[in-house]
This record gives sequence, C-alpha cells and structure tokens, in this order.
Amino acid sequence: MVTLPPSLDRTIARDFIAVSAQDGVQEWGDPYLVSASSAQRLADRAGRFMAQIGERNVGIPLLVHRRCTNPMFSIANKIAYDNRWLWVSV
Repeated sequence: MVTLPPSLDRTIARDFIAVSAQDGVQEWGDPYLVSASSAQRLADRAGRFMAQIGERNVGIPLLVHRRCTNPMFSIANKIAYDNRWLWVSV
C-alpha cells in the first residue's frame, strides 16, 4: 500500500473521470478519488445491493483483508465480522 499525494491522485484520475481542478468546486468524480475514499466506500458505491443506515448508504462488506497482521486481524475479525474475514497476506 502506498499513499499518493492528493495532487497526483487528481492528475491520474483526470484521464478517466471528471474531478475538480480547484478547491470549492465539486465534480461528480471527486468522491471516487483514492485520497477521498476507502476501498470499502468505493465498493459500496459500485455495488448493486445497498442499505441505508442513518445517513450512509452501505453495500456488501469487503471480506478479503490483507493490511492487518495478527493479533489485530483475529481480534477485529472476531469482534466486528463474526469470523467472516479472509486473511490474504501478500
């Protein structure tokens, strides 16, 4: 996983989606920027199945996880995901 500076994120995205070029101007593609969202939120927006919880639209959770190591992975998997996560190490 690598963190991209927001300026590089926008530069790459501009070739594919409409993103704002300046602060204060909103384009439809801004919520899809890597710097503005998570993999789960992008999956939520792209999926067919949604539910609304409070003000947030929620899709099907991503169950393949690769960023945590044990013991954090096992703890979070048990507490939050009822042992449904799949741990894929790279």
